[in-house]
Amino acid sequence: MSLLTGNQKTFDGQGLFADKTEAVKVTDAAIALTYRTGNRQPQLVYAHGWAAKGVNSKDILVDKYDQIVIGGDYYMSKRTSIRGQAGYLVMGDKTRLNATTTGKIEHGGVQIALHHKF
Repeated sequence: MSLLTGNQKTFDGQGLFADKTEAVKVTDAAIALTYRTGNRQPQLVYAHGWAAKGVNSKDILVDKYDQIVIGGDYYMSKRTSIRGQAGYLVMGDKTRLNATTTGKIEHGGVQIALHHKF
């Protein structure tokens, strides 16, 4: 599991589900744009989530979030391509990390891949 940090606190994910006995109402939206031109296929993905609240308690369990992924494919031949992507996620500072701690989560990642179809 990834290491999450926020407000000078560190959380390793061990107690993530310990106090989660309540149903949660979640609302998300996403848009993805991609277009192939020649050997290149750029891609842009954006997602937004509104605060997830407990159905009974109305407590904010997961604060709003924004996620963006930028990347693309380069086709070297009919069967071989290279893919590269970079993503970034930010969650608000009211996200419940465990029963007593809240904090902001920021996380990024990069992917490089080689695809070959047999």
